[in-house]
Amino acid sequence: ITYAPQKTISALPNQSVAVGEPLNLTYTIGGTGNQYQWFKDAALIGGATSNTYTKTFALTDVGDYYLQITNPAAPLLTLLTGT
Repeated sequence: ITYAPQKTISALPNQSVAVGEPLNLTYTIGGTGNQYQWFKDAALIGGATSNTYTKTFALTDVGDYYLQITNPAAPLLTLLTGT
């Protein structure tokens, strides 16, 4: 079996969120053993390690978010949501 070291998957939809309202980002992908990490503007979001990221929105939260998905069963493969 041969696979590429990374693959871009469907982008997250654009969202409009008012200050003080919840920002809810969710990405569903099949399989078991997946490991998730959310990023904002290429910076890792500490503790954001599930397929869902939720927080109360502030102006400083404006940016591009994406999700990185890895799985120990395929250690050289990284899936990235498009931005």
